[in-house]
Amino acid sequence: MLLTRGAAGIEMFSLWFPYLTCAHANEVDRWWTVLAESMTRVSLFVLRTARKSSREAMGGSHVEPYDFPLQSIASVGSQIRKLCLKNCGLKVAPAMGPASPFTLMACVKLEFVSVTDMEVRILIDLCGALTKVVIICCHRIVQLHVVHARLQHLAVERCKNLQSMRIHAPELLQLRYSGRRIAVDYVHVPLLHMLKLLFVRKNQCPLDCLGALPGLKTLFLQFPSPVTVSPEQLRHDRRFAGLQTIKLLLLNSWSGNIVSISYLLKACPLIKTLKLEVLGEKQSADLSLATMEPDLMWPEGCLARSLRRISIRGFGGEPELTELAMVLLRTSPGLVRLRVRPLRWRKHGDGERRELARALALTKLAPRVPSRVKFTVS
Repeated sequence: MLLTRGAAGIEMFSLWFPYLTCAHANEVDRWWTVLAESMTRVSLFVLRTARKSSREAMGGSHVEPYDFPLQSIASVGSQIRKLCLKNCGLKVAPAMGPASPFTLMACVKLEFVSVTDMEVRILIDLCGALTKVVIICCHRIVQLHVVHARLQHLAVERCKNLQSMRIHAPELLQLRYSGRRIAVDYVHVPLLHMLKLLFVRKNQCPLDCLGALPGLKTLFLQFPSPVTVSPEQLRHDRRFAGLQTIKLLLLNSWSGNIVSISYLLKACPLIKTLKLEVLGEKQSADLSLATMEPDLMWPEGCLARSLRRISIRGFGGEPELTELAMVLLRTSPGLVRLRVRPLRWRKHGDGERRELARALALTKLAPRVPSRVKFTVS
């Protein structure tokens, strides 16, 4: 069929194999030979396999994945705009550069791909028009170096052996990282305005991966466990000087550590939007905890003068979140919107907890909301 298409071209070339290992290399490589001989113009190339072979799923020994040879599609690479590989290996020959066959490649997505640091670096170098790179669960990567003049979006998620990341991308706009604490060197990212740091390991703070980013406007932070931030740590910290939106994902109970959020807001003189989302086992707390009064000492002089909007999602009647909302209502003279969303129903007992959270929001927060603030519980 490919031979009959000729130069007419196809929009997408996609292959999905439920069972594919290195033992099938000779047979699968024939597909790439036919594709190369057809001279077909391909815009999207996708290769996916099952994450585990049937033998591995039944507890058998490890089977090496199929290694996809990138040079095998070099003859049709000039038209490929997006490359997606999942659950396979990737082999990139250094001899392919510097005359790259992938001149129009704008997006690369690697998910559960066995690939080395050097192979990723060569692949990025080969794609001169690259604007988006997504790397998910590629566990052979240890030191990721990303150097590209046109890259705008970079996502690196759950690469368990990753130790460091070095980024030189003058047009990078958005960066998303999910995993454990690593060393991040923001060599040259002057236009970066959205950063997402989603930590998954307890007792690690995503603030440790935040560098000096003068263009940063939006920051997402996921805390797997509570952290204590002192005013001394943030007093002369310029990392938050230009921030306008902060979203904090809380996976566990913060109790008295919730005071750290007020210090963080004080370090953000231009903050306009604060979003809090409660996730994890914290929402399984006893109903009686929601009626307790927190014993918290809030700092003086923490006025959030520029804060306009507050959103609390997943609210389960937590006393510290209730207290935080009351403090922000009192110390945010420019606030115009407060929105509270009770936790979603997930298991038995959540319905009762949701109704209690809604009632607490209406009885404790509503009377303290100034007339200028639009208050909703939904």
